[in-house]
Amino acid sequence: MRILLVDFYDSFTFNLAHYLEPMCDCVDVVRDDEVTLEDLDKYDKIILSPGPGLPAETNSMLSILQVFSGKIPILGVCLGMQGIAQFLGGQLTQKATILHGKPVQILVLKNEVLFEHIPPTFHGGLYHSWQVELAQENQSYITARDEFGVIMAIEDKKNKLFGVQFHPESILTEYGRQILENFVKFA
Repeated sequence: MRILLVDFYDSFTFNLAHYLEPMCDCVDVVRDDEVTLEDLDKYDKIILSPGPGLPAETNSMLSILQVFSGKIPILGVCLGMQGIAQFLGGQLTQKATILHGKPVQILVLKNEVLFEHIPPTFHGGLYHSWQVELAQENQSYITARDEFGVIMAIEDKKNKLFGVQFHPESILTEYGRQILENFVKFA
């Protein structure tokens, strides 16, 4: 199994890579502005890392989603999930309170791909100032919220798109490795 981890210039990217390395044959970390779409089809999975800014400010995120949605499973973490949510028609709103290095209780709504073998509640580490909002017709993508009702995870199995707003690679997140392993095992 080969995984491409797109680095949106985030300090947590290599924590994600180190979590993933024992789960697969190869994890290649490529910076956002160095991604070549022609090379991506050699990967079995793509992970869109966290990062500063907004999805629209990245070089490759939208192109990756347009070309590989439905073809290669894609997991977005924080910024990556925000990009996937926007790709699915969602909106971003700035949070009134910035949450960096803060744990919240995650409430699993659907125990599907990412949350298989995960308890219905667990703590997740947050590092974000934006939140995702989905239109009524896309509410079925939501698989987890936090204790305040903020969307924390989405899944669109048909298009092989998955996202978590929390950081599975953070020491503040319980079951982070299991969540990543569930994505890696998704066929």
